[in-house]
Parts: sequence; C-alpha cells; structure tokens
Amino acid sequence: GDLLLTSHGLYFRQTGEEVDIMTKESAGNNHGDDEKRGVLGSNQEWRLFRLHEVHGRRFMLRSTAIELFFVDLSAPLFINFHSGVTLRDNFYSKVRSSRCVAPLLRSPKSLAPRTVFHRSSYLTEMWRQRRLSNFEYIMQLNRMAGRTYSDIGQYPIFPWIL
Repeated sequence: GDLLLTSHGLYFRQTGEEVDIMTKESAGNNHGDDEKRGVLGSNQEWRLFRLHEVHGRRFMLRSTAIELFFVDLSAPLFINFHSGVTLRDNFYSKVRSSRCVAPLLRSPKSLAPRTVFHRSSYLTEMWRQRRLSNFEYIMQLNRMAGRTYSDIGQYPIFPWIL
C-alpha cells in the first residue's frame, strides 16, 4: 500500500488485492469479513497530534520496522519498510521534524539502541523512588530493547519471580 505523511496526519491507502498473511493467498475484498475482524477498511488515517512515542523495531531479524504509539489507541501501529533501514530512518526523521505537528511526541533523536538506552537511567531512578511499578519498569525496558506485542518474534519478556 501507500503510506503518506503530512504535517498533521499519517494516511494509509491499500493498493492491489488484500493478501492473507498466514497463507499468502488473495483474501479478496469482502468487506463484510473485515467488519467481523475489526478491520476499518482499506484506507486508514492517524492524527499526529495524538502521537506519543516512536521506536525502531526489527521485523524478521532486520531493522526495517517502526512502531508508533498513539495516546488514544490501545494497540500501537507497526510499520515495516521493505526497502530497508534508510527509508525507515528517513521516515523517522520526517516525523521528528518541525514540519510535523506532534506536540506529545517524546522519542529519542535516533533509533540507535545506544541513544534509546540513555533514557534508562531516568527510568531506573523513577523505579527506585517507587514512582514506577515493577511491571511498568520492565515494560519500558522491553520497549527500549525493541520488544513488542506486535511481532511474535520480539515478544516482551518478564522474569520469573519465585
């Protein structure tokens, strides 16, 4: 499909036929089935003023994806750029640019893990002062490490407590 980034929104327009990701076969465009599955249709839009966080992600062991967290959505938006890391990084820099209206955005300047983990000292201090629960702290560490519920290969991990 086509992904369009404007100063106020992110738009997705499906091109071609819908393909079932499990069987890789044409799923047809039966919108009645889409409604049952909770799919909004082939065109979707997200407002950037509700964008809260952006993180680089791996997809199929390649650093070609990005995950967008919105304040009003329970599930984050996971986008894979098949063209490679350069396109993903260009998209990220455009989202962070002053032309995009995303006042709630609090993400690192770079998607590099070293930059992302620089924030961990602040989180650790909040956890030590008991302003973050154990669950919230571990979830933030998982998020910084690139773990997400959106990709089964990168699912968050939690320690066993006996």
